Amino acid sequence: MAGMLVLGAAIAVGMNVVVFRTLHQMAGALVESSSSLPQAQREALLSNMLSSVMLLGAIIALVFGALIPHRSNVSLVARVGGASRFSIGVSEMLAQYLIAATTIVATQSGIVAFVSSATPVPAITGSVAALTALTFAALALSLKACLRLVMRLVGLGDELSNLASLLIALTVVLALLGNLLMTAFDNQVSSIRRMLDVLWLGATVPSTVSALLTALAILILALAGSIVLGAWGSNRVAFAHAKALLPSSPAAAPGRITAFAKRELLLVLRQPVSQISYICLLLLIVAMVVAARVGWLPFGPTSYLFAFLCALGGELAYGRTQAFHWIYRSADYPIRVVLLVKFGAILVVQGFVLVASLAAASPGGVLVSTLPRAVLLFVSLSAMTFFCGVLVPISEAAPYSMIGTTVLVLGLDIGLVLVDSTIGEMHVAAVLLHLCVVAAALGGAIAVVQKRAS
Repeated sequence: MAGMLVLGAAIAVGMNVVVFRTLHQMAGALVESSSSLPQAQREALLSNMLSSVMLLGAIIALVFGALIPHRSNVSLVARVGGASRFSIGVSEMLAQYLIAATTIVATQSGIVAFVSSATPVPAITGSVAALTALTFAALALSLKACLRLVMRLVGLGDELSNLASLLIALTVVLALLGNLLMTAFDNQVSSIRRMLDVLWLGATVPSTVSALLTALAILILALAGSIVLGAWGSNRVAFAHAKALLPSSPAAAPGRITAFAKRELLLVLRQPVSQISYICLLLLIVAMVVAARVGWLPFGPTSYLFAFLCALGGELAYGRTQAFHWIYRSADYPIRVVLLVKFGAILVVQGFVLVASLAAASPGGVLVSTLPRAVLLFVSLSAMTFFCGVLVPISEAAPYSMIGTTVLVLGLDIGLVLVDSTIGEMHVAAVLLHLCVVAAALGGAIAVVQKRAS
């Protein structure tokens, strides 16, 4: 466990160093005090970059709030042991927030450090930006909790109210992100920047101790409100009823591997956590497709981003069914077949999303030349993500495992994208690289599961 934490911390640090150096090479000359930009435009650029961090923090909090189960086995044991529903709800909300906050710090520190390095007091600016990002995460969870509570009060079911509140809250955050992008091109003040002006006492870029103390106080209030609202709205335990995944006598069933593959594909589409993650993915991809079609995003780098986003979610394929893998072993399903079928289901569903998004976003005649490279990158990224999900499986009984899995996935996938981008045009070296990655990832996943089963 300690080794995995050290590995995750090392990957997070390395990823943020890469982000910092990349931003410094691309925009370092623009944000320095000696820049040719007027002071007002320079501060506006820095503020827009910090605004994007705030909105990304809110998105991360909403996604984790949706993926982490509301009721774990520990919660059920605590309830049986006499703990009140409110205290259990507070513990669950605090756990969700800590997971989201850890992920925000692990993924956004590079951007915050870059912006802070161009300000008069980097330590204060960075601290205020970090506290404000955590505040926006708490506010996003508060908004979702309020919406979920209202929907529960009007009689909607638990799963439906959770999904609907997530979609509405995520739509609000994406609308703010779209407003930020549009106003940045027109040199106007976005809605999120107006909010930050209030939180930062009128400063475009915070650099005073009073702004730091204000940000800390607002974070405490927002976090307390988020936890209380979430705990109050979490008022019942829902038990899911699932059909048997395997026939009563699978060894005698004809075409049992084919039937197993069909069930796994349906499980990907029907499982609530997968449904929520796919809805979030589709909302983000639709926004990117629109941005690419109107010319806000260049199609070349966007195709890499499509492949990267569509590969995410593969880490759930193994962990979501880990509780009844003993059934597969009892039915004599080979481990390699089980894992390959699970990986194949991810490729089918998310590969369809990738091809559709590339077709919708690409200008005429560009898709044919871009599709092979994007699909090859997607397959290797999916294999890497699947391996991370097997190495650090996500479990409802231990939701904190999601932190290690997410950091590991982001670090390895971003590294693979950077390596692929250095190769250049599609040729034999790129094909061999991705084939080796796929073989190593799937082979490693099979070896890990076999070792656990022995």
